[in-house]
Amino acid sequence: SGTKICFDFNVRIKNWKSKKIAQQTMIKFSNIADIIFMTKEDINNLGLKNHKTIINRNYKNKIIVFRLGNGEINVFNKGNFEKYKFYLVNKVKDTTACGDAFNACFLYNYFNGCETKDCVKLAHRLGKNVANFKGAIIPKKNFLNFGAAHCGISHLLWLQGLNIINCDFHEIPKFYNENWHYFQNLNDLKDQSVDIISNFGSEIPRADVFFT
Repeated sequence: SGTKICFDFNVRIKNWKSKKIAQQTMIKFSNIADIIFMTKEDINNLGLKNHKTIINRNYKNKIIVFRLGNGEINVFNKGNFEKYKFYLVNKVKDTTACGDAFNACFLYNYFNGCETKDCVKLAHRLGKNVANFKGAIIPKKNFLNFGAAHCGISHLLWLQGLNIINCDFHEIPKFYNENWHYFQNLNDLKDQSVDIISNFGSEIPRADVFFT
């Protein structure tokens, strides 16, 4: 309950006067966070060696998501280490914003009640999807949603730039801009193409709707 603080190391060592100052500052400020994201590259840039020793020493009661690269992810969940390994099928085109996409997807699902393993899986999937395109923005898609109960996820994806198609004969029509559409039944869609369909059978609006 209450405010949760999340911290991403995202170390750019050239912006610091020294590794020692960067290391001390990062450790100090990350200690006030509840969830911390770090990578093997961050640890190397700070001149640190063993990430497990660092985590055990400084973050015993926190959630640490540690990405080692090549689909390998460790999660330190308040005393327990969880290891995950994912495989990249497609060749990576650009890693710009992959970490941001991973972090955002993990947090969204975590704070919506998903298990840690599902948060990691979905976050990696979104990061991998971003890596399939040049630049930070993936192509805009049409998202089809059923029912007013899922208006929350529709609004979230609309804020991220997707075209929203809401279909529900009970729902009061909503209109935000040209990226928001409302239909009372599927027959009204006519020539509207759909790229993504919501996981409308779930009680929790999980972010796997990005890839359904």
